Amino acid sequence: MSLFRQLLAVILLSGLFASAAQARGIVADSSKVGTPLVATRTAKAVAVASPVKTIKLSGKIVDGVRALPGAVVVLTATHQMTVTNAAGEFSFDVLPQAGPLQANISYAGYTEAEVTLSTKFNEATVALLKTRATGPARSGRHTK
Repeated sequence: MSLFRQLLAVILLSGLFASAAQARGIVADSSKVGTPLVATRTAKAVAVASPVKTIKLSGKIVDGVRALPGAVVVLTATHQMTVTNAAGEFSFDVLPQAGPLQANISYAGYTEAEVTLSTKFNEATVALLKTRATGPARSGRHTK
């Protein structure tokens, strides 16, 4: 093997071992000049988050007769958004101390609704009203 290839192999292998040591958190302590290098393990800070307890706020969107699947429900304060399922049902995970929450509910062809949802009275049912059909204004003149 030529001297160049041997030198290249040593450089590549030392780079691999250094990367593996860094990945395991082992680094060389070179703070003192003239002393041998000593491998030490670095301390890793671990943040442990306690799980946040939430409760389910749920309800159903109807038009008085049938469920409205695909209605959009937005909690105004938190900007959480969901879309009702095939049965017109929706749900949010909220903090227990959230209290009453304002919600904006919209569905194509129906008047948008602003309602207050409460974690105390879960399973709210909201009825939307159909929007009145408005056609183009007629001038009374017909042109061909």
